[in-house]
Amino acid sequence: MNLLWQVAKALRVIALMACCAPLLVAAQTTISSPKALMCPDAKVLTNIHKQVCWSAMFPIRIMGVTMGGGSKPDGSASRAFCACGGDITRGRLPTVGFSVGLYLPLRVVEVVRKPYCFPSLQGLELTNNNVVAGGSRAMGGSFSIQDGPYKTETGFYNFHYLAYPLAALMNLFDAPACNVGGFTNPDVMFIGEALPNWYNDELGAMLSPENILFANPLAMAAAPIDCAALSTATTGTNFSDSLYWAAGCWGGMYPLTGTAANQSLSRTTSLLATRAIFLLSRIGLVKRTIGNDALCEAQVMPIMRKAQYKMQMLFPVPESRSAINMATAPQVATTPQTPEIDPSAFNTSSRACSHPIGKNTMQWGEWRARPATGEDAVYLLFQWVDCCIGKVPGL
Repeated sequence: MNLLWQVAKALRVIALMACCAPLLVAAQTTISSPKALMCPDAKVLTNIHKQVCWSAMFPIRIMGVTMGGGSKPDGSASRAFCACGGDITRGRLPTVGFSVGLYLPLRVVEVVRKPYCFPSLQGLELTNNNVVAGGSRAMGGSFSIQDGPYKTETGFYNFHYLAYPLAALMNLFDAPACNVGGFTNPDVMFIGEALPNWYNDELGAMLSPENILFANPLAMAAAPIDCAALSTATTGTNFSDSLYWAAGCWGGMYPLTGTAANQSLSRTTSLLATRAIFLLSRIGLVKRTIGNDALCEAQVMPIMRKAQYKMQMLFPVPESRSAINMATAPQVATTPQTPEIDPSAFNTSSRACSHPIGKNTMQWGEWRARPATGEDAVYLLFQWVDCCIGKVPGL
């Protein structure tokens, strides 16, 4: 009997090797080192032409006229002409110009498991420690919390906010007046590891005292309304900002921390990326660039304007309509690449390669998670900017 058992075991091993060996070989050629399992290289800096869907910049609004298809976001500037600066009392005449509004790829938000890991910067790690310096939060990701007889599935991720002025870098739209912050190269603007309130719900409530009003089931009853409006919209860009405490189909904005119910990679990381933007706007690091009063200077935005943003996943699988990257979906080398599921099959919008905050992940990204090297997420933010360009000295 022992011999038969050994033979059966050997046959099972042979069958598994015959089935999975090609995939294992492909995986070995993809994962260059154990480090890549915990801090992958998203290849954001080297694959711009493959990962970014440029049609997300449309529509473009010039002198109050919308061009390029699609609808302008709610609250965008309606003026055709603008005047900035000047002081008549001191004899300084303002400069005049015309208004322009469009979605510009200006920032990147990466949501990562390991503290101080930067997939957008080719997998750079500032430390090998899995615990945040000065804190108690260990490696993030999905995990379970035992509360008496109940077990709750939850998730925690760190965030990094980076300048990524693609339009200026590639000379697609080189207008300094519209380049928010004046960045001309990729740069790290803020890291969530520097905020202790990102790791603690009680500390997070100090920056958002309204948390007690909205982080409850009664307030979140409005979330399905926001979700339904986003799921059925033909363009996916116009929606109400009055439900600012809800992030559509992704969940609630509050508390402004890195902990959220574990749903899926796309939903959880999208929600936490949105919370990160909200948190940075609350402390004044992110400003409003939409509206007539923002034509000359960005305005303070303690409550984030969801209509100001479109999001586009760059990693683990780019949201652009390209074939699945072999680096993120290992396959046998002789097997042709399988075309990615076309999001337009689920979305009536012609701009299917990007989505507004709160868009149902079943329409754009529920299938984008990848085991091991694809458990972090990188999102490119297209920010609507109303600006005054073509200025001419006043006469």
